[in-house]
Amino acid sequence: MTRRSFGDADLNAYLDGEMPVEEQADFEAWLAENPAERQRLAAYRAGLRRLHEALDPVLDEAVPESITAALNGARRRRLVWWQAAAAIVIFTAGGGAGWSVAQFAPPIPAMGESTAERALTAHRVYVAEVLHPVEVGADQKTHLVGWLSKRLGHRLAAPVLSEAGFNLIGGRLLPGADGAAAQLMYEDHRGERVTLYVAVNPANAKTAFKLARRGATETFYWLDGPLGYALAGDIGEERLLSLARIVYGALIDGGES
Repeated sequence: MTRRSFGDADLNAYLDGEMPVEEQADFEAWLAENPAERQRLAAYRAGLRRLHEALDPVLDEAVPESITAALNGARRRRLVWWQAAAAIVIFTAGGGAGWSVAQFAPPIPAMGESTAERALTAHRVYVAEVLHPVEVGADQKTHLVGWLSKRLGHRLAAPVLSEAGFNLIGGRLLPGADGAAAQLMYEDHRGERVTLYVAVNPANAKTAFKLARRGATETFYWLDGPLGYALAGDIGEERLLSLARIVYGALIDGGES
């Protein structure tokens, strides 16, 4: 008898404990015959474990007032229900609630994948610079933000990350997939750097969240209204997600925090 072939949906269902009991034996037999798929399942499980380790500590934190206001429809810039819920899952109760980014957020459109790749490349190129890591320094922050906002055609904000130990050192204009893009660079007291890449989201694709990695560099990226964002760094998933929470909260609060 020809054994049924399984795919990504089945891997996720098995991992999440949602696969029907009557299918599990066939699935496990299929895994036994496909070592590459076993490795992929193990990688998925390890990724979820890392998300839990990074996000479980904030399970008991209060939901930010800005997100609560969005859910109540009190903000002028209203989020549709699943946008706000996804933000709560990922940035407050995420791992502890048993959810994963892939489970809750809709699939990232191609534009989001492009944003992540460009962000990773730009991060690797410019964080290594000693003399010219940025085009305009943080001492000209007002000019920097105004200039980049004008070039992007949308209001840009430079979130304050000092509570996490990172300070803005400046930014630069970059080419994006569909026009201009911006990069803001932050540095901590040890000289570790993270970059926030911002590009136009021309199709106004709905909010989605995803983690990506290239070598030691990881990026957490999302689409939100007219813009796409990608926070990149070589600082580990836990610290990167912590910074992403601050950035995301600052942006939905209307800019800097």
